[in-house]
Amino acid sequence: MLPATGWSGRAASERRRSHRRHLPPLPPWVTRVSWTVTLAAAVLAAVGATSPTPQARNETSSLLASYTTFNETVNFTHFVVDTHTGKVYVGATNWLYQFNASLELEAAVQTGPVEDSVLCSPSDCSGVEAELTDNINKVLVIDYKARKLIACGSVHQGACRRHQLDDITQQDALVPIPVAANDRNSSTYAFIGPSHYHGHTSRALYVATTNSRQGPYRDMVPSICSRSLDDRRRRDRNLFGIIEQSFSATARVDIANHIKDYYLVHYVYGFHTDHFAYFATVQRKSHLRASEELGYVSRLARVCTSDPAYSTYTEITLQCLGPDGTNYNLLTDASVMAAGEDVADELGLQVGAPDSRVLVGAFVASADHTTRPSRKSAVCLFAMTDVEQKFTENVHMCYNGSVLTRNMDYIAGSINQCPEPGKAGNIINFCNETVKLSGSVPISAHAAITYSNDTLTSLATVLVGIVVIHVNVSAPLSYGPGCTRRDIK
Repeated sequence: MLPATGWSGRAASERRRSHRRHLPPLPPWVTRVSWTVTLAAAVLAAVGATSPTPQARNETSSLLASYTTFNETVNFTHFVVDTHTGKVYVGATNWLYQFNASLELEAAVQTGPVEDSVLCSPSDCSGVEAELTDNINKVLVIDYKARKLIACGSVHQGACRRHQLDDITQQDALVPIPVAANDRNSSTYAFIGPSHYHGHTSRALYVATTNSRQGPYRDMVPSICSRSLDDRRRRDRNLFGIIEQSFSATARVDIANHIKDYYLVHYVYGFHTDHFAYFATVQRKSHLRASEELGYVSRLARVCTSDPAYSTYTEITLQCLGPDGTNYNLLTDASVMAAGEDVADELGLQVGAPDSRVLVGAFVASADHTTRPSRKSAVCLFAMTDVEQKFTENVHMCYNGSVLTRNMDYIAGSINQCPEPGKAGNIINFCNETVKLSGSVPISAHAAITYSNDTLTSLATVLVGIVVIHVNVSAPLSYGPGCTRRDIK
């Protein structure tokens, strides 16, 4: 039985005016007070705009359709669009939804509540006092090659299952492997990207998960890892299992054991190029408890897609600065876009060129040394060419003697000091080296736009502009009540 819902919209012929292109998922902390998914003309432009230039819109004409549930326990957390069919898939508390290209509800699957406990294993609650528990959708990813929708919830230790894209009610058995965070608020971000391990090109599910500190199974969930999408049982990899080439070469990185319950990393966004997988984070500026008042910083983590042991894991700081010197230090959402004409001119890029991609970030300034946001927000743009150059600069600084330490005491495993100048030889490709480095030089950008009385929580990028969702009341980063829309041309 479907939850109590309502659907309204324009004529289907008018809805079909949009072509289809990928629309990034809404982050889990964007909720609707009215529990409504609203598909507006500006947002649908991310799937594809019929006009190459922005058109003036008003609130009445821009709303194409909306889907509402009156069940207040149903919070929408993610949505993805099938670029081949235009179907829309929405992940929510205890439900998954499927809409067709005309924005009509096709199917719904109830995923919870279920009898569960953080003490249960992914497959069994024997001997554990379980209770009825909401299932928060933590991951929603389309696997185009398999034509499956991957959904991971907060129950069963964050285990995942796959659904048929044509009909999500047709689903595979739950894979009893911990993948996602097992509580309501801890972050999980996942995407499918290339892996080029030992010369073999394949696909991997890149997953970043915050330590929830809930139950005895969290040690099985790395901070960041590559997981297999191969559903053929093999010795070295199983579906959603961490890719392991050998005992010493496992595609994962972990926070050091002695600080993992203190140094919690919030994963905001992830994406890939052919050679690198990236995750954008918010984390403490220092892993030392004595330096807690230094507050939080936004960072970009990277690993080579050819590295099966994550030895090339590197981080640098993302810095968004206002014209008055304000440091908007908390990233709330990000997306990668192909630069349109105005953005390309601003950043010195060529429209349509392979290296014209831009990382767009929504930031807020913290109110103090915690993650409590102020009412100061900004949007910053980072050319990916500049991002990759800054990573290279930081790595070179380690190898040429400019810095002596890799500054990665918070990462598990053996972290060597930077080599003595001249001892490393002529390194052509750092993806073949053990890099593991926390870069000291940030990638900085001046804000493209600032807000003095809004807390930005989410954005979706389009070729014709940037759609920014913001809130009109101050709230913790994990919530976003009262969302509205503003367009940046």
